[in-house]
Amino acid sequence: MFVAITPYKILNQLDIEHYKSILEYYDCLIIRTPMTTAQLIDWITTAIEHGISKDKLTVHSNVDVFIACTMTSIHFSEYHSALKNFKTQHPQAIVSMSTHSEESVIYAEQQQCDYVLFGHVFPTSSKPHQEPRSQREITQVLNKEIKVIALGGINLCTLAQLPRGFAGIAGISLFYNSDNQTLRKFIEEWSNYV
Repeated sequence: MFVAITPYKILNQLDIEHYKSILEYYDCLIIRTPMTTAQLIDWITTAIEHGISKDKLTVHSNVDVFIACTMTSIHFSEYHSALKNFKTQHPQAIVSMSTHSEESVIYAEQQQCDYVLFGHVFPTSSKPHQEPRSQREITQVLNKEIKVIALGGINLCTLAQLPRGFAGIAGISLFYNSDNQTLRKFIEEWSNYV
């Protein structure tokens, strides 16, 4: 499973064109942005009109947008208050959560999340002063039943060092700064990983 995450900025038409151009290289796009609810609804509507399937779009923590756009998936930040019982109220939704510890992965399982993002696995520019997760932490979460997607600092150079057992990878810059050729190569390398 390949999860693209938008950079934390106001998204525009160029971003829609970019994510449409790499559509075949990700399974879902988590829309994580400081945009208002109205701006998000407009951007999502435009993205769908331009050929990005609604089933590939995942709103980040905004239940109002999830409902207004009749989204099929939502991703929550770690321990977000709206996650509690969300799956019970929306059983058809694909629900995920960001995690940084074994405890938060257990919590995501308790809330019936379909998968979690776990990170950061390698040093990353988005968390410049934070140490990556340890091998012990990674082993602990990979022993859980839930699907665990690796996040943080994953690229063509670091992929070979990724511990075995992850169900996929997620990234911001990997999908935002890479062209089709680089992503194609990454997918090929991933097939060697699994």
